[in-house]
This record gives sequence, structure tokens and C-alpha cells, in this order.
Amino acid sequence: MRPNKMNNYGKAALLAVEICTSKKISPVSAWRKATLLIFGNSAAQKRSAPKTVFLNLCQEGYIKNISPGDYTRSKTTSGYVTNAIDILSTNKNQKFTPLELWNKVQNKGLVNQYHMDVIITLWENNLIKLK
Repeated sequence: MRPNKMNNYGKAALLAVEICTSKKISPVSAWRKATLLIFGNSAAQKRSAPKTVFLNLCQEGYIKNISPGDYTRSKTTSGYVTNAIDILSTNKNQKFTPLELWNKVQNKGLVNQYHMDVIITLWENNLIKLK
């Protein structure tokens, strides 16, 4: 793990995976607990974009040791997740910043809301499994 290189949403994703797998609770509950520990009860804790990315990764079976399931209703984020994983897996020797990856994933000029921070952190910590 490289905590000095990641933002708080990346840390939350790592902690949520740890909580989910060690305590055998749902990814939804694990994310809530992890973000509460990192952010306290705040707007940052409730931010939906990183949460939805994490839950989409879990739902689609991309996170090691977490079973696929029905964790989120977001369809748009699912496309971002799949595109990001495809880009990372075909460019394994290249390091992307969250903004660089976000700009490759979407071309609509949307603002990065920490979507890619979650994916990059899990990828760099070898927690993403390819299908």
C-alpha cells in the first residue's frame, strides 16, 4: 500500500475493501464505515461519485474477494468503470493521474469528482481483477 501517494477517497476505497472482506459486510456498509472513519460526518463523507464508482466495481466483480451483487443503480458510472479498467489493463506500464485517466475515459467535458482516484488506488494496490 502507498498511502502517501493517494487521496482520501483512495484511502476510503482501500479501507472499505478491508472492512468488507474482513468483517463480511456489504460493500455499501463498508464504504459508509470507511468514509465515516476518514471524513467524519461531513459532505465529503456523503459524496456520491467515489461511492458509486466503488460500488460499481464491486457490483461488476472487479474487486478481489468481493462477490458481485446488486449494490448500486447507476448505469452511467458503470461505463466509466469499464472504460477505466480497459485503459489501465491495456497500458499496464503507464502511470495515469486521476485527471489523465478521467479525460481518457470520457470526452464530454464532465468534471472529475474523484471517480478515477478510487479506481487508480485499487489498481495500484493490486485489488482489481480483470474479467
